[in-house]
Amino acid sequence: MKPEALILAKILYNGLLMVAIGTAGLGLYALVMGFPVQDMWLYLALVLLAALGFSCILTLISSIAAQASNSSTLMAVIGFPLILPFLLLLLKASKNALDGLARSQSLNEIQTLTAIIVLSLAVSMLLFRFIWRG
Repeated sequence: MKPEALILAKILYNGLLMVAIGTAGLGLYALVMGFPVQDMWLYLALVLLAALGFSCILTLISSIAAQASNSSTLMAVIGFPLILPFLLLLLKASKNALDGLARSQSLNEIQTLTAIIVLSLAVSMLLFRFIWRG
């Protein structure tokens, strides 16, 4: 099996799992607290971007940390500075969706989130071959 196929399968699996968890969480939140989302399509797009982004970033970090002796500490140290900007952009865009603001106001955040996802996916595809051998 090629290393690229393995990392892509792990990213896809983690992404689908996160989409399921995010959708279930949104449904549970709507059931308990009411449905506060004003722009549902933007919010669902952000849930998909969040799931894909977190799965790309965290799968790469976990594969790097798996080669180290103290992997949980290394994953936290590497993951925090990579996840934090992604999370802040996601919070800003989802706040716009909750408030029902125009989608054009969230376009910059969506473009940056997409760029982070593409970059982390490209880095995963390039580096995993070397991590696999490690």
